[in-house]
Amino acid sequence: MPDSGSAFQNALGNMTREVAYSSSIRHLTDAGFSVRQICEKLTYPAPYETVRRIAYERLLETGIILTEEPKEGLKQDRVTYVLDENGYGRKSYRRVVTPAEEPEDTEYIPCDLGSLDESTMQKIKDTLYVKEWDYIEGIPWPKSRVYHKATPYMKEIAKHLEQAGLSLTRPITE
Repeated sequence: MPDSGSAFQNALGNMTREVAYSSSIRHLTDAGFSVRQICEKLTYPAPYETVRRIAYERLLETGIILTEEPKEGLKQDRVTYVLDENGYGRKSYRRVVTPAEEPEDTEYIPCDLGSLDESTMQKIKDTLYVKEWDYIEGIPWPKSRVYHKATPYMKEIAKHLEQAGLSLTRPITE
């Protein structure tokens, strides 16, 4: 039977490590880095899957990826984290949500990458530049359709695929 003290120490260690690098991962995700690039930039060793999960949560949190079809004139609140220090010098991060003042007309690109077959994904991999593929591969795409904000980088990826006769979405079957 495992020692409950060692299980607690293990859980505490995992939590400490995640707190140590989660703000860095969120920051680098906001800057547009792929999961692989984030892993290379971190000075504290972080498991790839942990970085991937935190980065994906951040993409969802900031509205870069939406799980539902975007609505016209959607107001997007801005989420930031502020470093606070109390009188004893203890530092902590506080989440600050700034409400959007005007609706943004933001364009989104539909993505079905999580439900594409392996051969199609291999064709996409062969078409894209390594850096573009790293970005696509680093996102744990769900099996359902999601919508990725049409950032200049994502537009470039879609353009490369279109030129090769490929798409980010499933072909429509009748």
